[in-house]
Amino acid sequence: MLRTLRIIPLLVLAACTRPSPGRDGDPPAASATGEARPTPLTAVRQMTPGTEVTVGGVVTVASGAVDAGFAVQDGPQGIYVAADSGTRVSAGQMVRLSGRLADQHGMLVVNPDSVRVTGRTEPFPAYQARTKRIGEVTESLLVGVRGRVTAPVVDDRPYGWKITIDDGSGPLQVFVPAHHAFDPSAYQVGQTIGVEGMSAQYDSTYEVVATAPLRINP
Repeated sequence: MLRTLRIIPLLVLAACTRPSPGRDGDPPAASATGEARPTPLTAVRQMTPGTEVTVGGVVTVASGAVDAGFAVQDGPQGIYVAADSGTRVSAGQMVRLSGRLADQHGMLVVNPDSVRVTGRTEPFPAYQARTKRIGEVTESLLVGVRGRVTAPVVDDRPYGWKITIDDGSGPLQVFVPAHHAFDPSAYQVGQTIGVEGMSAQYDSTYEVVATAPLRINP
C-alpha cells in the first residue's frame, strides 16, 4: 500500500459506550468542551473519501515503521494516518486527530490536519490471523501471520521486497519496506516464517507490510 510514498486486529474487546455515528458527511457532535467528539472507526470505515472526520485511538504502528505515517486502533477497527515526517508518534500513545478521508491505491486513510497526543496506554497486541483472512476486514490493523514461503523473494526496490506465504488457507503477499534491514538470500521456498505488520492494500492486492524483523521457523 501507499507506494506513492511506499513510504506509503479482529480483537474481541470489552464493550464501551460510544456516540452514535451521524450520516456520512455529517459533522461530529461537539463535546462539553466544544471539541468534536471522535467518531468510532467502525463508522469512519463506512464513510467515503473526502469526508472530514475526527478520530481517536491508540497508535499500533509507529511513525517510521512503514513510512512517515502511522496506524491507530480504537477497538475492533484501525485506520492508517498518512502523516508527514513532521509528526512522530510511538506505539501505545493515545492520539486525537482531525482530517479528511482519502483513497490511496484502494486503502482508506486519513490525511490529517491536526494530530494531538492525549496520553499513553498498553499497545494493542497483534491480531493473529490466517493468511486468507487478510483483506478489507483487517485493513490497517496490526496483525501477526505465519506461513510457508511459496515462491522466491521478489526484488521490488526501491520500494522493498515481496514474499508470498501460505498457511494452508490461501496465499498472502508480505511486503518488507526498503528501509528495513533485510537479507533476501536468507529466505527460501519451503521455509516457514512469522510476520508482524500492518494489514494493507495496494490496488487489488491485500498484503501485510512488515513492521518488525521476519522470523524464520517461528
